[in-house]
Amino acid sequence: MTDADLELLRRSAADFDSTDLQTAAEYIYAEFAELPGGQRFLYDLPTRIRSTAKLLAFLIGQVNTVPFETDQTGHVFEAVGTAHARAELPLALVEEGPEVFGRCLAKVAAEQNHEWIPDYSAAWERLMRGGVEIQKQAYVTQRWRTLTAPTYPQPPSTGSEFRDAMRLMRGSNPQQQEDGFHQLRQHAAEHLDDLIEQFEQEQDRRLRCWLLELIGGTKSPEALPILSAQLNNPDKSLRDWAVWGLAKLDTSQARALLWQHWES
Repeated sequence: MTDADLELLRRSAADFDSTDLQTAAEYIYAEFAELPGGQRFLYDLPTRIRSTAKLLAFLIGQVNTVPFETDQTGHVFEAVGTAHARAELPLALVEEGPEVFGRCLAKVAAEQNHEWIPDYSAAWERLMRGGVEIQKQAYVTQRWRTLTAPTYPQPPSTGSEFRDAMRLMRGSNPQQQEDGFHQLRQHAAEHLDDLIEQFEQEQDRRLRCWLLELIGGTKSPEALPILSAQLNNPDKSLRDWAVWGLAKLDTSQARALLWQHWES
């Protein structure tokens, strides 16, 4: 990044707060949804919006750091590209990102009466365009690893392993929470009844979202009643995960429920 671009980025971000970044992330995914192949990857939308808002906050923090930490920013873009590959997001979404980010930030600025000039959008596009090349390299590398990795049968999970994974998910350490979630995801179908029971008893909103994601990811017809019930949940995140789970299930009943939901 040139000094001139960094100065433009600093000035453009001066008035943005966390609410503005959340709104910008929502606009970004609204545009992504209109791209070919984009709609079917947006069922876990709340998570993607939060991650994008965090990315924007990180980038704003970086452009306000003197000197600009190119290596650290590159590592973050590499992680984003790897995550996109693991989620099997269309590469077109990565390539379209710079223009979409610039437009959506400008839109939020206009709505909030923040100062914004075309040069700000252009500077954001240049920043994101540099990140795209790093993301694409990481994307291709990760996809190759996924396609060529040997597969081994997973040993059956035990009740104690289920309880251990739930304990990690309920903990306060973010990395251990993720570890617990991924441990359960490998064996979610084996523990579907336990997951449903935990979901019905759980009060923590974050954990309920994760449990519903695990339930939906089993693609089991036995998950249909609980997914159907959550379509009417007042919590939008739980509704979104119910839609995602029904789309994964993809039976005639699940498709009929989705159609009714989208028509209502």
